[in-house]
Amino acid sequence: MAIAAQLEGLVEIKPQLSDNVRAAIDAGRATMDRAMGPGAGEIVAKVTLNIGTISGGVKVNMVPSSATFEPDIRLPLRVTRERVLDEVAMIMEAFPEATVRETNCNLPSWVDPDCEIIRIVQKKSSSCAVSSRSQSSVWVAPTPGYGVIVIFRPACTALPARHGVF
Repeated sequence: MAIAAQLEGLVEIKPQLSDNVRAAIDAGRATMDRAMGPGAGEIVAKVTLNIGTISGGVKVNMVPSSATFEPDIRLPLRVTRERVLDEVAMIMEAFPEATVRETNCNLPSWVDPDCEIIRIVQKKSSSCAVSSRSQSSVWVAPTPGYGVIVIFRPACTALPARHGVF
């Protein structure tokens, strides 16, 4: 499990986010927590690691001759697959007897929170307002493993925020 312990260092990789993307993430944290569960807003801009499966050995009372584990590494915006694989390769240099195989890669999809399509949705949603005190809201936040989450709440409804992933 020494390799898994070393992989924990991957969570220290920091994305280089533009100010408008960082502001969108910050503005949407509470909504992300409501949509995806407590803590989602805190991890959205971080590399995350989960050791999902571990297997090895044939008997309880024998040290296994080999073992495998499967880490799930989720990448936020602006952290590339290549950067993570380079870090993994450096870690693996200390373990020449071990091998690594990438089985899947789903990079985060996103749109700039200031892009034209988002401005159009925000403008159209504000036309739904029923009084000058009512206001529609559209939040856009990139999320690791989920793509982009768009949270839309029309002012003319009392329903909780709806979210969709595209």
